[in-house]
Amino acid sequence: MKFCEDCRIKKHWPRSTGFPYIGIAMNSKCEVCGKHTDCNDVPGLELVPDSEKSTEQRLLAQAMNNAYREKAEALVVTNVSGTRAGHLNHEKTEQLRKILVKVGTAVDWQATYDLRLRAQEGYQKDEQTKRDRRVYDK
Repeated sequence: MKFCEDCRIKKHWPRSTGFPYIGIAMNSKCEVCGKHTDCNDVPGLELVPDSEKSTEQRLLAQAMNNAYREKAEALVVTNVSGTRAGHLNHEKTEQLRKILVKVGTAVDWQATYDLRLRAQEGYQKDEQTKRDRRVYDK
């Protein structure tokens, strides 16, 4: 659900677990007041306090968490250029797997997946930049 900062404060809703790195939708429409601004992007299920969640909602949250865990653990970093292009970069993949977003003692796998995805994109862009510099320096 996308909502602006004003609505978040009025409704006492939390920010995304990975704020400010993830959970921000730039120039979006608030689903509460309709304002176009930078919005918090938080799954609607997270807006319901644990004490008020039904059994079905708890099971759904657990299933989503497990699915995001699988997706987060499947992310890898590959080499972009050179003789190893397309092959797994073990060092960067190991660094990627160390990224965890915790809420208390539990891991928030959706936030972890989103943050790992951003890190993976950053690693790939860094490799492309290095490759481009080598090509243009010749």
